[in-house]
Amino acid sequence: MIQHRHHLFFRIVLLSGLFASVAQAQQSAATLTGLVTDPSGALVTSGTVSLHSSESGADTIATTNRNGRYTITGRPGPGYILTVKAAGFAVFTSTSISLSANSPNRLDVRLKVADLTEQVSVDDENRMDTDPNHNGDSLTLKAKAIDNLPLDSAELLQQLQALSGGPSPDLYVDGFSGGTLPPRDTIREIRINQNPYSAQYDTNPGNGRIEVLTKPGSNKFHGDLYTYGNTSALNTTNPFASNEPAYYSYANNGSLNGPITKHSSFFVSGGHQTGQDDKVVNAQTLDANNNQIYLTQAISAPTAASNFSTRLDAALGPRDTVVARYFVLNSMQTNGGVGQLSLASQGFNSSTTNQILQISNSLVISARIVNDTRFQYMRGRDRQSPNSTAPTVAVAGAFTGGGNSGANYNDNQDTFELQNYVSATAGKQFFTFGGRFRSTRDANHSLANYNGTYTFASLALDPTCTPLTTCNSYQVTEQALANTTSPPTFAAIQAAGGGPSQFSITQGNPNVAVTVADAGLFLQDDWKARTNFTLSGGLRFETQNHIADHADWAPRLGAAWTLGKKGKPVNYTVRGGAGIFYHRFASSYVLQALRQNGVTQQQYIVTEPQFFNPTSSAGINLTGAQSQSTIYQISPQFHAPYYISTTLSIERRIGSLGSVTASWVTNRGDHTQFTRNSNAPLPGTYNPAIPTSGTRPFGGTQNVYEYDSEGVFRVNRLTTNFFLHYHDKLYLYGF
Repeated sequence: MIQHRHHLFFRIVLLSGLFASVAQAQQSAATLTGLVTDPSGALVTSGTVSLHSSESGADTIATTNRNGRYTITGRPGPGYILTVKAAGFAVFTSTSISLSANSPNRLDVRLKVADLTEQVSVDDENRMDTDPNHNGDSLTLKAKAIDNLPLDSAELLQQLQALSGGPSPDLYVDGFSGGTLPPRDTIREIRINQNPYSAQYDTNPGNGRIEVLTKPGSNKFHGDLYTYGNTSALNTTNPFASNEPAYYSYANNGSLNGPITKHSSFFVSGGHQTGQDDKVVNAQTLDANNNQIYLTQAISAPTAASNFSTRLDAALGPRDTVVARYFVLNSMQTNGGVGQLSLASQGFNSSTTNQILQISNSLVISARIVNDTRFQYMRGRDRQSPNSTAPTVAVAGAFTGGGNSGANYNDNQDTFELQNYVSATAGKQFFTFGGRFRSTRDANHSLANYNGTYTFASLALDPTCTPLTTCNSYQVTEQALANTTSPPTFAAIQAAGGGPSQFSITQGNPNVAVTVADAGLFLQDDWKARTNFTLSGGLRFETQNHIADHADWAPRLGAAWTLGKKGKPVNYTVRGGAGIFYHRFASSYVLQALRQNGVTQQQYIVTEPQFFNPTSSAGINLTGAQSQSTIYQISPQFHAPYYISTTLSIERRIGSLGSVTASWVTNRGDHTQFTRNSNAPLPGTYNPAIPTSGTRPFGGTQNVYEYDSEGVFRVNRLTTNFFLHYHDKLYLYGF
C-alpha cells in the first residue's frame, strides 16, 4: 500500500511542478469578493458573476460557489461594472467600481426575485475558467434544460446516469447521500461530475456523481397541474401472447409554491402514477392430464406509485437561513417474479415506502466565513408477500412453479446523516473543512426457501438416460402419483425414472439486524494563484465499523490553467487531478455474514428424496439430512478498497454554442473487494464425481465464503464529451 501511495505522490509532484511554474509567470492582479443572497437572505449558488472593464472592454466571468460566495479578478484601477445573474432572479448591475491591489475589495449582492414573465439569460455553466466546479466533463442543468428531461422518475434517473458517463454514479439530493431522486417538478438544478478531486467528496471520479438541488418557494404564488398517459390503443400487441391484458399508464402531478411570511416561503408537490404492465410466461409444463404443453400466457402486473414533497425556507436573520424538506414515496407492484419460465404461482406482491426528512442551516458568521449544518433521516420499508407458500418446484429448462422461494420478506432501514462544513476565504484562497457522520440500522426478516424447493432434472423422460433412477423426470412423477387406484411406492417411481433429484429447505431464525456507521473528515483549499490558474489541494480521512481497517487517508490535488491571448476570448482550458478514493463496506454484506454464519440458519439438503409433496413442506422428516451450511464471513484482515485516480483533460470552447472536452483517466484499484471460498479443496485432492471428496484447509465439507480485499483493478480510459446548446431551444449532450 505504501508503494502505491508513492505512485500517487509522484503524480502529485509532477502536477504541482507543471502548474506552479505557470503560476509564477503571471502578473499581479486585484481581487473582488462578495456574497450573493436572495431577498430572504438565503445563499444563491451557481449564479453568474461578470466583471466588465470600461478601459479594456474585457469581461471576466466567475460563479458563486455552494456558499453563495464569488471571487473574481481584474487589474487594479477604476471603471469596473459588476453584473450578477441567477435563474429566477432579476439581473443585478452595480455602479462603477474601483479595484485596489493593496487592500481587500468586497461587494455583497442581494438579488430581487424576477417577475414570472421576465426572461433571465444565464451563461452556460461550461464556461472556460479555472473554477474546479467547471471541469470539462461536468454539466449543470437548469430551468429549460430540466424541463426537457423525462417526467418519469425512473427514466429521468436513467438519463442522468448516462450523462454522468460512469458505471454507478452516486446520487446526492440537497447535499445528502443515499437519497431518492425527487420528482422533476421539484428540481431547481442538476450538477453532474463537478469538482471530482475535492476532498469533500468520497465519490470516485471514474464512477460519476449526480447532485440534485430542489426548488425553494418564491415571493409570489405559483402552481402547476398536469396529467399524461398512454394506453394499449397507442401500442402494438405482444406477438407471443394472445390473451394480453390491456396496457395503460397514467400520471397526475401538481405543485404549489409561494410566500408564508416576508422572510419565509414554501414549495409543495405531489403526484400519483398507475400502470398496467404485462409479464409473459413462455414455458413447458403439464396439463391437467399430465401431458406436455407449451404455455404462453400474459399475466397482469399492475403498478402504482405516489409521492409527496414539501420544502420550507426561512430566514431567521440577515445571516441565518434554515431549510426543511420532507419527501415520501410509496410504490406497489402485483405479480412480481412472474415471466419467462416462472409460472403465475411464482408471483409476489411488494410495496416500498421511503421517507426522507432533511434540515439544513446556513449561518454567515462573518464576511469571510460561512457555516453549514445539515441533518438527514431516511426511513425505508420494503415488504414482499408471495401468492403461494407451497414448496417451489424447479424443472430444469422447462418451468419454475409452486410457491416463490423468496417467500415473505421485510426490510427496515433507518439512516441518520449529520454534516458540518465551514467555508472561509482568505485573499485568493477558498478553504472548506468539516465532516460527515452516517449510521444505518438494517433490520431484515427473510423466509427465503423456508417453504422448500424440489428440483427435477427434466420435464419428460429422456430415452437415453440410464440408469432410470438418475433421470428424475417431473412428468413420470406426476403420472405415477395420479394413479390413485394402485399407487406405486416411491421406490417404484424412482425406478421408472421419476422422483426429484433434490429437496432443500432452510430453517432457523429469519431475523437479523445490523448497524453500520462511517465517518469522514476533510480539509480543502482552492487557491486562485493567478487570473488563469487555480491550484486545489485537500486531505480526507475516513473510518467505519465491521472491518479491521479503521484509518483511511485520502490526499487529493487538482489544477486548472486557461490558455489564451490577452484581450482575446479564452478557448482552451487544461486540467489535471489525482487522488485516493475509498469504497465503504456495505451493510448488505454484514447482514449476509450474520445470517449465514452456520448458526443463525441451517440448510437441509436431501439427495434423491423418498417423498414429493408439492402443496406443503410441513411434517417432512429431515433427520440426518442436515448439511454443513455454506458460511459467509468477513476477513479479519479486510482493508477498505481504495482507488488511485488520475485525470488529464483539455477543453475547447466552440464559440457561444458550448464546449468539447477530451480526458485521459487512469484508475488503479487496490484491496479490491471480492468473495473467495477459503475452505475450497486443495489442488489435486478433489474428484468432481464425488462431491464430498477433497482435502480442505479447515476440514469438513462445507464452503466458507470470505469477503476479502486482495483484488486489483486497472482501467485506462480516453473519453470525449460535448455540451452544445442553441439559446434555450436545443440542448445536445454526448460522451
